[in-house]
Amino acid sequence: MKHELDIYMRARYPLLWVVTPEEVRALDEIDSLAREHRKRVLVWTNTTGIMNTAIPGKGDLSKRDPLGVLNAVIEDTEPTIWVLCDFHPYLKDAAVVRRLRETAGALKPTHKTVILLGSVLRIPPELEKDVTVVDFALPGAPQITQMLDRICAEISRSGRIEVTLDKR
Repeated sequence: MKHELDIYMRARYPLLWVVTPEEVRALDEIDSLAREHRKRVLVWTNTTGIMNTAIPGKGDLSKRDPLGVLNAVIEDTEPTIWVLCDFHPYLKDAAVVRRLRETAGALKPTHKTVILLGSVLRIPPELEKDVTVVDFALPGAPQITQMLDRICAEISRSGRIEVTLDKR
């Protein structure tokens, strides 16, 4: 997914929809990509508002409204990856759909990208031409091996359990 997002961001696709139930893993990949592009990542949820991933725990609760966050995206002047989590329920509102289309148009000449992140893909017909869908695949053998190695190392360091695994 990181490689695919990289291509779309370099081509200045303004609206990307990442479909995954693995929000944390997807955000880690997006964060990694943002560091490579020297961009900040701002994550929005309707419960926390806007949060900068570089400063965890500090959110802007004043922007919990979907129209408010879209206005903030347009007004923002820095190269940023905006991640809007679970935004699909708001796409039933005609005003939100219209503002998202306006946002897409405003972002094309900028170094900003909006990523709609969620496990549900429900694109209104008005947005079908503006949104690019990216599927976030489940972890493969290398990623699972890496996670398992990290977990085993942490457990071994604690000294409570001895871990000895062979290749099988």
